[in-house]
Amino acid sequence: MLASVTVAVLGTGIMGYPMARRLCGAGFSVNVWNRTLEKAKPLEAYGCKVAHNPCRAVEDAQIVIGMMSDKSAADLVYFKLDTISAMSPDSLLIEMATMAPDETIELARAVTAHGKRFIDAPVSGGEKGAIEGNLNIMVGGAKDDFADANLLFAALGHATHVGPVGSGAVTKLCNQMIVGNTVIAVAEALNLSRKMGANPTAVHQALRGGFADSVILREHGQRMLNENFTPGGPAKYMLDILLAAEDVAKKNDTFLPLVQVSKQLFETMITKGRGDQDISGVISELSEVKNNS
Repeated sequence: MLASVTVAVLGTGIMGYPMARRLCGAGFSVNVWNRTLEKAKPLEAYGCKVAHNPCRAVEDAQIVIGMMSDKSAADLVYFKLDTISAMSPDSLLIEMATMAPDETIELARAVTAHGKRFIDAPVSGGEKGAIEGNLNIMVGGAKDDFADANLLFAALGHATHVGPVGSGAVTKLCNQMIVGNTVIAVAEALNLSRKMGANPTAVHQALRGGFADSVILREHGQRMLNENFTPGGPAKYMLDILLAAEDVAKKNDTFLPLVQVSKQLFETMITKGRGDQDISGVISELSEVKNNS
């Protein structure tokens, strides 16, 4: 049954690659396209069909998954390359990349104006969650469209319908605010423990299981201890979403004091050329601020 459903995955980077692989493994017929073809080619070994352009990838697909880097990339792929016209009538476009809520709503209007259906479904869980199929998927859109996509989502993780189009982006905004703020709290704690002569590895272990425990403490705290800043979630993307949160807060008369602090630290990290590092790399920034004070 699943083999009769063709899914196109546009964008096979850090997240799109393992997602496409899981969909193939779940029995879907999967077409993939990536701007850099070499990044998509290895998926052929798992049964995916690699297209040389996005139009070819979507032409026989009932469902199209977009993992674009940002709104500009989405506009380029869907409209300037006219991929939207190549999509089958009444096909469903699922944009799973992280975008600001107003950008998502604007994209949805443009897609539906071309007669295609649209839901926004950003994810949390990073590369590890994509590989293991444990993503948390936040879905905004019509309930019928969510129902059509839910079988596909089951291969990727757990999906929750949170409201109309744009609600997924709002939920991801909230998610990233918590992630960004918590990463900095973990970095502060581990940095202070080292400065005070405690063993940061032991401190990290001691905090697990208590009220301070979290996925961020466990996974990003371990990255900090290992000084492994290979990006699961690059700092530059975290800054983008924190800036979007700041903008939304201003428009809705909401005060976000922790976001202000987090934004400043990630801005400094990026200014120093560390924007492609994982967000856990912010611990280096905190260490340098302390050392220079």
